[in-house]
Amino acid sequence: MAVKDKKYQLGTAENKAFLDAARDNLLNFGTKFPAPDGSSYWLGDDGTPWKDRNRATWITCRMTHVYCLGAFVGFPGAEELVDAGLKGLKGALHDDVNDGWYPEITPEGGYTPTKQCYAHAFVLLASSSATLLGRPGAAELLDHAEKVFLDKFWDDETGLSVDTWNTEFTELDPYRGLNANMHSVEAFLAVADVTGDETWRKRAGRIIEHVLGWAKANNWRIPEHFHSDWSLDLECNREKPDDQFKPYGATPGHGIEWARLITQWATSTYPSDPAAAAPYIDAAEHLFNRAVEDAWNADGAPGLVYTTDWDGSTTVEPQKDGETYLISNSYELAWFRDEVNKGNYTLNARLTENINLGGHPWTAISKDTDGKFATGYKGTFDGNSKTISGLNPANEAIPNHKGEPVLQSAGLFGCVYTGAVVKNLTVEGELQAGKYAGGITAVLAGGTIQNCVNRVAITLKEGVTDGYAIGGITGYLYNYTDKSSHIVGCRNEAAIDIGAYGRNIGGIVGSGSYGAGIENCGNSGAITSKDSTGGIMGSGSVPITACYNTGTITAAGDDIGGIAGYTSQEIKNCYNTGAVTGTGAKNGVGGIVGRLSSAVSSYSNGKITGCLNTGAVTATSGTAAGAIVGQKTTANAAITRSYFKAGTCTQAIGGNPADGDEAALATEAECGSKRLIGLLGGAFAAGSDGKLTLKETALKQNREWTDADELVKVW
Repeated sequence: MAVKDKKYQLGTAENKAFLDAARDNLLNFGTKFPAPDGSSYWLGDDGTPWKDRNRATWITCRMTHVYCLGAFVGFPGAEELVDAGLKGLKGALHDDVNDGWYPEITPEGGYTPTKQCYAHAFVLLASSSATLLGRPGAAELLDHAEKVFLDKFWDDETGLSVDTWNTEFTELDPYRGLNANMHSVEAFLAVADVTGDETWRKRAGRIIEHVLGWAKANNWRIPEHFHSDWSLDLECNREKPDDQFKPYGATPGHGIEWARLITQWATSTYPSDPAAAAPYIDAAEHLFNRAVEDAWNADGAPGLVYTTDWDGSTTVEPQKDGETYLISNSYELAWFRDEVNKGNYTLNARLTENINLGGHPWTAISKDTDGKFATGYKGTFDGNSKTISGLNPANEAIPNHKGEPVLQSAGLFGCVYTGAVVKNLTVEGELQAGKYAGGITAVLAGGTIQNCVNRVAITLKEGVTDGYAIGGITGYLYNYTDKSSHIVGCRNEAAIDIGAYGRNIGGIVGSGSYGAGIENCGNSGAITSKDSTGGIMGSGSVPITACYNTGTITAAGDDIGGIAGYTSQEIKNCYNTGAVTGTGAKNGVGGIVGRLSSAVSSYSNGKITGCLNTGAVTATSGTAAGAIVGQKTTANAAITRSYFKAGTCTQAIGGNPADGDEAALATEAECGSKRLIGLLGGAFAAGSDGKLTLKETALKQNREWTDADELVKVW
């Protein structure tokens, strides 16, 4: 397909201008790298030096090399930055006792142990570039770097570079790696070009011959790790495919780097003999094509994935403990997801490490392809108190329970089904929601989610005009079959901003149905929506017990509450401290519930028992506002033993309360009194500072509280 934008067409004026601008932006960004001793700081996204981190030799060398290139194209001040890097390489980063260069120096003036070929190859590169530029002391540095490298790292018998020594150069690590050899080739070619010593180019060629042999025998996927005798170690770091320097599997980006280096070597070795260079150019093309075929857009995101398995896949099967898969990284998690989505819905998993998904689009585990929830996840997923960060759920058109295709943003899971347990997990990231979306799962239909935390910030996908059933933990809490769905001991700590197109939006649950339950959960994230918006639940017929909200709740439509926007079930032993604001409400703004309904049946038995509100309640339109309930649609929706702090609202219940309602005003001092604590059902206690607390232990509704239960402050 033809590229229409001329800035991406090689050889055009637009492309040159684009590349020049990108180059200058990068050069301007890096100008603050030098530390006073010449070593290189890490830089933040805004170019600010991170002075509390170790300063690495390889980064210092890279920055020195980059600003040599900058000097050649006339970048102002580049020579001075090159000299700063040379200062570090000749001074602080050099080991004056044992010779060679430390891998890193610490902010306190110490150093990390070992001597690495990787870093020493970069010293060769930097000093070569600086010598070509004619900077003072560069030629002497290059001469010294050559001697150290040949003496300590070049194995002339095998024609390869060894990898790592101890600091004193007395003990050689048995590991052999190709990453160091790749940068050795890069450095050797630079040394040959600058000094005219062709033995360095020949050394580069010897490494390349090894690489081509290994790659050709491995379907052009380059092995990276070896034993001391240079035998392949294809299983190295299987449990760590995302390791920075020793990842498991093939590294496609290295395939492209090798393709470039081999082309450079071949054309410089055989400048007048295209036929002699041709086999190497052909091999470089194979490496390049394999890398692109395996890795480009492989995870749904533009660009190359970091590593692949030896068959080119981006997933890795994890090890097992009995019937439970032990998941330590994103590749193993993706494998687990794919296996579940193939129909293996009962697989169990336990995280062993924190996992970063990198913000790449995430296809949900069990995305409910039949629209009837039967394809939902049915196993046990134990987060083991670990965190999955960088979650970015993909927007997919998936059938709902009626078989209708809807935009389901999902979450980590699409559907958690009957018998499933998801527990002890924290998720972080960003979610652009459509319908049925939650940080943990889009739909909970008969399973249990317990002790989970959502830190995935949720907004509405651009162009969506009906953001429906969206929650921090789950979008839709559905009692499918005869087994109830439960959410126990969970928290939402992220903002949920659905704006003018949101309905049934909650910190824990968006929309809930009869037979499910929410217990011992809390929300601290700010929630913004339109209709049916609550700190715990947006709307539903779900009992809510011993839950709290401290986040601000703001909505422009109907049914807005600190705990629930609308409910037809009991809310018991809950509190709200967050401000609840309705900017256009007609049907109720309440500190606990926006609108309360009851027909006194198994499906509808709305009541509020033993609850407390200390957050301000405001309705900018109409009078349907109350410190406890904004509006009661039936007189038999009872309110019992519930209190609100003075000043939160002018009335407990919006409109006229029914006879027998027990919603009373209390002072701040009274809110923490033992008398009130008793009236609130024993879920609360007085803290040592006199402020009211909620006992936060996973509970069933009939459980008695004890003094051993943990306490959470109300305000």
